[in-house]
Amino acid sequence: MTDNDMYSKLFQDFVSRLDVSVEKRKEMIEQLPKEVVTGFEVVLQAGGEELSARLNGKMWYKDVQETVETLLLFSLWGGYLLHTLSIGMLAEDKSKLESLESQWMAAYEKDQCATLIAAINIVHAGFLDTIKQGRMNQLVTQQPLLLKQSYEDVATIDLFMLWAARQGYIISTMVHTI
Repeated sequence: MTDNDMYSKLFQDFVSRLDVSVEKRKEMIEQLPKEVVTGFEVVLQAGGEELSARLNGKMWYKDVQETVETLLLFSLWGGYLLHTLSIGMLAEDKSKLESLESQWMAAYEKDQCATLIAAINIVHAGFLDTIKQGRMNQLVTQQPLLLKQSYEDVATIDLFMLWAARQGYIISTMVHTI
């Protein structure tokens, strides 16, 4: 199998799993090991606090915050799913699950996971950008109020959608053994 064939198959498998209803996505996330879900919660809390701080308490954000947070979760899950599918494993390493929260916090405190982000395969990075773009498209269709906001504010949310996808990918690298 050529690299093109391998990436094409990965992309098709990946997209088919993302192309499900919101309820099905939530159900799939709930089926993850509790340590992974807790890891997601830690990441989302850190990201949500930073995003709120960057948007500086803008009144309009309160109207879209719940939708943004849901889509950040789906971006996070998408990144996790991408890495998991790319290595052909769906089972997590139980010994690594136990320290997931502290592993992620250590990487975040060190350099906001920049070292781990830099190690992401370039093709996978493109897939992560696709996740982000899909969630941003979904956000704008669900919250047209965003179309009336400044470029800087919308770009900040866009940045955090990509950040969440990358963090999901990183969490998967932390709990899976190749």
